[in-house]
Amino acid sequence: MEWKSKLMKHLKKKKVGLVLGCGGAKGLSHIGVIKFLEDNDIKIDFITGSSIGALVGGAYAGGLSIKEIENIALETDLTSTAKLFSPGFGKSGLVTGTNVQKFLTSILGNKNIEDLQIPFTAVATDIITGEEIHFNKGNLVEAIRASISIPIVFQPV
Repeated sequence: MEWKSKLMKHLKKKKVGLVLGCGGAKGLSHIGVIKFLEDNDIKIDFITGSSIGALVGGAYAGGLSIKEIENIALETDLTSTAKLFSPGFGKSGLVTGTNVQKFLTSILGNKNIEDLQIPFTAVATDIITGEEIHFNKGNLVEAIRASISIPIVFQPV
């Protein structure tokens, strides 16, 4: 495993930015990536995430341990997940997002991005212009909610 020791030596000398993408449940593999970095004493200097990557990355940047994030993922069953998406028939989406907002607040609290332990940016898309929106300040839950929102399904943030 010479490649691993070379990689670890290289990474420990550099600033490490972690970019976590989307992909629904497959995005939970981000937990394993962070675990690997922790196990090898590689400090994460900043995190950017989109969708599930914003959720995992925001939780970690906000101070949740990787074990806590893993436990939340393992304890969240299909029934409780379905309740998050119960129809609320919002102005421009089938789901208002209120339950999602409450769930996120229950695990993340009411934190601002600029106060997190690790600098963090959540990425979303402006549904009108199609442009990327980078949330690197303001309410963490609102930024994550914007990033995980699926057009037409969720009412926009």
